[in-house]
Amino acid sequence: MSSVSEEEAKIEAFKKKLEEYEAKEQAKSRLFKLEELARSAREVRTVEHPKLGIIRFKVLTARDLFEIAKIQDDTDRVITAVWKCLWKADPSVKKEDVADLPWDVIAELLRVMGLAGFFTPPPSTSGTG
Repeated sequence: MSSVSEEEAKIEAFKKKLEEYEAKEQAKSRLFKLEELARSAREVRTVEHPKLGIIRFKVLTARDLFEIAKIQDDTDRVITAVWKCLWKADPSVKKEDVADLPWDVIAELLRVMGLAGFFTPPPSTSGTG
């Protein structure tokens, strides 16, 4: 009978060690992982938009945002933000081409890229209003 209680004690000890290990692993998984977040900013993101097609971009970093915030002209600030996201994924994208996009496309790109809260699209000049 003592062998049964010894086995039960071993099982209980193992369960306790397992619970301690799981608690440590869970605490590790909640840690702020700076390297992973910084690496994710360098990854190309791809979004399939129903009207615009496949949009490839990289998110802006804090450095990018502070640099763009220095731009005084609202329209140029918005165009620069959109261009920078697209250019980081595809260096062949020209800022002038982004500047020539219709304002509703700029507004949609801002939304898709997660920038809508930071930048307001330029006002419509099409007269449709």
